[in-house]
Amino acid sequence: MNAQATSERAAIDLQQLEAIATPLALPQSGQLQQSSSNVITPSDLLRIAMESGDKDLDRLERLMAMDERFRESQERDRLRQAELAFYEDFARFTQRGIVIPKTKRVQQRARGGGAGPSYMQTEYDQVCQLLKPALGECGFGVHHEPAIRRNGKLIEWIDVTCTLTHRLGHSRSITMGGLPDDSGAKNASQEIQSTVTYWSRHTLLALTSTAQQGMDNDGRGARGYRDDRDDRGGAAHDDDAGEGHDGPLDQLRSSGEE
Repeated sequence: MNAQATSERAAIDLQQLEAIATPLALPQSGQLQQSSSNVITPSDLLRIAMESGDKDLDRLERLMAMDERFRESQERDRLRQAELAFYEDFARFTQRGIVIPKTKRVQQRARGGGAGPSYMQTEYDQVCQLLKPALGECGFGVHHEPAIRRNGKLIEWIDVTCTLTHRLGHSRSITMGGLPDDSGAKNASQEIQSTVTYWSRHTLLALTSTAQQGMDNDGRGARGYRDDRDDRGGAAHDDDAGEGHDGPLDQLRSSGEE
C-alpha cells in the first residue's frame, strides 16, 4: 500500500515537472550545471526560470513547492541511511564482546556504624578506556550531560544523559538519575561528583549493551553467601568522590530516544 502510493506520487511529480519544464528555455547540452546525482532537479529548473526572467508566478510557485518536497524527500533518505549505518556499525562494535572487569573493592558501612558487606565494582575510567577507543573505531562518539534539579539551595535530583552519536549523525540517548550521594563524609561538591560519575558509568554501559564481569551471580548474592573471590585485591578503599552508593538502582530513571 505504501509502496504503491509512493510510486504514484513519484509519477505525478514527474508529470508535473515535465509540464512545468516544457515552456522553459533550457540551455544547450553541457551548459547546465546539474546536481551531484547528474539529473535535473526542481532546484535546477527553478534557477533556470529565475535566470531566464520567467514571470509566470503560478509556474514559479509550483517549482518552489516541488523543490521543497524534493528537499524533504532527500532529507528523509539521508536520515534513514544514517540510521541504517548506525545499527550496522553498532553491530560491529558489539561483536567485539567487550566485558568490563571489576577491579575496585567497595566497603559499605552498616547502619549502626560498623563495617557492612563489601563487593567489587567497575571503575568509570576503566570503562572509558575499554569502550571509547572501540566505539571510535566503529564511527561513534559519546558524551555525557548532567542536569541538577534544585529546590532553592537544596539539590533534589541529579540526572545524567549519555548520548551515542554516529559519524553520519544518527544518535541514541539514555537518561538515568538519582538523589545526591550523601554516603560517607562528603562535602556538597563531592556528592555531586560521586553521583555524576556513578550515573555516567551506568548510562554508558547500558547504552552500549556492555556487560560487567560477574554481572549475574546466579543468586549467590543471598545473605550468608561468601565468595572466596572477594578476598582478592587487598584492603577495601574509596576514592575522594567516594562512589559509595553503588547498589540496587532504586533511584533509577531511564529513557531512550532516537
